[in-house]
Amino acid sequence: MFNNLAILEDSILCNGCMSDYMVKRFGKYVAFLGCTNYPKCRSTVRLNSLN
Repeated sequence: MFNNLAILEDSILCNGCMSDYMVKRFGKYVAFLGCTNYPKCRSTVRLNSLN
């Protein structure tokens, strides 16, 4: 989905709150983009692989 995440990080507007940006985060089994406004906004986008 996002191949050049280093370029895209901090440039993807959050779909949930539309006021902050998405950053790469790591869960137990998967990498994902999470809103910087967490915990107020819990919007996430799952990434296909752990890069």
